[in-house]
Amino acid sequence: MLKQIQKENKENITEEIKKLSAKISEKANSTIENKIDEIEQLYKDLKNISKEKNEQKAVILDLDEKINYLIKHNEFLMMKLVNKNILSYREVDEIDKRSKKK
Repeated sequence: MLKQIQKENKENITEEIKKLSAKISEKANSTIENKIDEIEQLYKDLKNISKEKNEQKAVILDLDEKINYLIKHNEFLMMKLVNKNILSYREVDEIDKRSKKK
């Protein structure tokens, strides 16, 4: 009788261990799949952010080029005005100082 009870207990314990192992495995797989989905979404978001930054960088570089061109053109025009005696060097210096304050 005692051996029968021990055998049944052993079988019950073995069955419970199998059930718990299966549950743990399912939970672990579910958690891992969720984390993989989150990581994939983060990766997509990072790719989009990187793409946007590259586009912004291109726009900034283009604007920087245009600004540099306009500054050089402005300096050229100022020199023309000085050479034609429309502006003096002192006036050009004052204009430069005022533009740098802004």
